[in-house]
Amino acid sequence: MNKGVLLALLAYFFFCCADAIIKSLGQSASVFEIGFFISLFALVPILAFTAWRGELHSLFKINQPRLVFARAATGILAGMFVFYAFANLPFAETYALAFLSPMFATILSIIFLGEDVRWRRWSAVAIGLVSVLVVVRPGFRELQWAHLAAILAAIMSASTLVILRKIGNTESSHSLLGTLLTSSVVVNAVLMAGTVDWPTASEWLRYFVCGLFAAAGQT
Repeated sequence: MNKGVLLALLAYFFFCCADAIIKSLGQSASVFEIGFFISLFALVPILAFTAWRGELHSLFKINQPRLVFARAATGILAGMFVFYAFANLPFAETYALAFLSPMFATILSIIFLGEDVRWRRWSAVAIGLVSVLVVVRPGFRELQWAHLAAILAAIMSASTLVILRKIGNTESSHSLLGTLLTSSVVVNAVLMAGTVDWPTASEWLRYFVCGLFAAAGQT
């Protein structure tokens, strides 16, 4: 199997672990509080590892700042939308909608990357869309704002993938992770100011473990 495929599967395994923890936190903390603590605990080990390798100077060395910060913005928005969806929808239903991301990524790759998408990939996209409709069953149940949030998360995730595809050869993984997580810490800190509830011991542990999973998935 292609190395990239194996790494993608491993990344999504880590993200699934993180998402399960986020689901457990969603009833007691705001979207912004969750985003802040997870980003913080994801950033710390990355800073430590980069410093240990003597490459801290490369953490914010950016060649295409507009696209790098656009990627950070789409990543932060994807997190906010999906955290809200996790708090208000069943876990499997949120995942079904969030994994519309490959469909949106396919469309965006044609528009922005000029990729040639052939019938096999379109067939896979169509099957995925039908599967999502089977899970969500629009028309048979009331659709909520959380459904829209999950779809927006999928669009933002797809945008992130397309941007990464475009800048992957010009930016280091250190700078991509550094800008994303630092931006997320700052943005969520501002948005949660004055409303944060101090986490319990159990929540601190879950934030810490979730941050490690998130860092591993992003890496």
